[in-house]
Amino acid sequence: MKRMLHEVIADVSNSKLTGLLSMMVLKDKSNLLKIYFKNGSIYRMSYLKLKDIDCLSNIHLIEFSECNFIPGAKLETEPSDLPSTDDIIHYLQTKDINVECRQFGEGTSAAKTGKTSSEPFERIKEGIMAALMKQIGPVGKKVGNQTVAKWQIANAPTRDGIHQLIILLSSEIDDKENRNEFIEEAMRIIS
Repeated sequence: MKRMLHEVIADVSNSKLTGLLSMMVLKDKSNLLKIYFKNGSIYRMSYLKLKDIDCLSNIHLIEFSECNFIPGAKLETEPSDLPSTDDIIHYLQTKDINVECRQFGEGTSAAKTGKTSSEPFERIKEGIMAALMKQIGPVGKKVGNQTVAKWQIANAPTRDGIHQLIILLSSEIDDKENRNEFIEEAMRIIS
């Protein structure tokens, strides 16, 4: 559903979530606006070469198509020059920025929505999909699900089979550095 960006950020902030709010740009789906949260507070923003306050100052110039929240995603970084999260929300209330996004907070985690599975592969798959979306944004969920469906036809969820799945999914990431980061994170999930 279409929502105002300040409402989406307020949902994440009020729920005290840690993770990455990743938003696809309407006219260039390969570029993402990334907003990192720690316990509901924004600590980093980036879009292309724009970081933090420069990114915030230009955010109203960007049209977004959809967003996704990736719980637990972190970015090791030095302190930023961003204002408080409340100030960011108030600033964004003055802008007319819409994004296709569901409500976050309650129901963000699989445990809260009742979508947990006792099967180990489902937990591993969820972790790998989150790692993929961290690199390529919300489109990673669709691409990842299609790739997993094709992979499951001829493969079993063994260690070797899941390794092949990781390699298949990594081919969806164009940037070499991001691809390597995904592979490292996915391999940690299965180790």
